[in-house]
Amino acid sequence: GITTPPYFSLNASNHVVLGGTGTSVGLQILYFLGFSEVILLGIDHNYDLKPNQITEGGVILTGKDFEHLNNSKYYKNKDTPVHIDILAMERSYQIAKNAFENDDRVIINATPNTKLDIFKKIELKELL
Repeated sequence: GITTPPYFSLNASNHVVLGGTGTSVGLQILYFLGFSEVILLGIDHNYDLKPNQITEGGVILTGKDFEHLNNSKYYKNKDTPVHIDILAMERSYQIAKNAFENDDRVIINATPNTKLDIFKKIELKELL
């Protein structure tokens, strides 16, 4: 089945909706706290997967596919299977973008070399 996040919670004091990534939860909290502009940093969204590896319900990463997470020290053992649902992540990012924009707010991605194209991009040096 499709793991579509059903919606974006506008009231994080009541509940948040999981969306394939902890960033989705964070965006709901930031929205609830009233932030009008959110700058993402560290969301490279680069898993180096082939299109046929990305399926409804996600993909299991191990071995060579695991390099992205292994380099980030998320897990100690490369043989530990990790479930990543790229499509759910992208759906939750789009839902978050829509929620922010519907309230005249914005999410901007300042991650260098990001592959996440859903949000407006800005060069990090422009912010510093």
